[in-house]
Amino acid sequence: DFQPQISQTFDLLSPSYRLIAEASLQQIRNRKPYPFANPYYWAAFTAAGV
Repeated sequence: DFQPQISQTFDLLSPSYRLIAEASLQQIRNRKPYPFANPYYWAAFTAAGV
């Protein structure tokens, strides 16, 4: 778990940068594990025969 290192780094940031960093980290945590699972991303490769 990287939470202690993340918290330590966030403590060094100014309040405005900390807010941005925390929002970015939250977006990363909420991201789906397989962003390219949708056929939209791989259909062209299948059609091309790769």
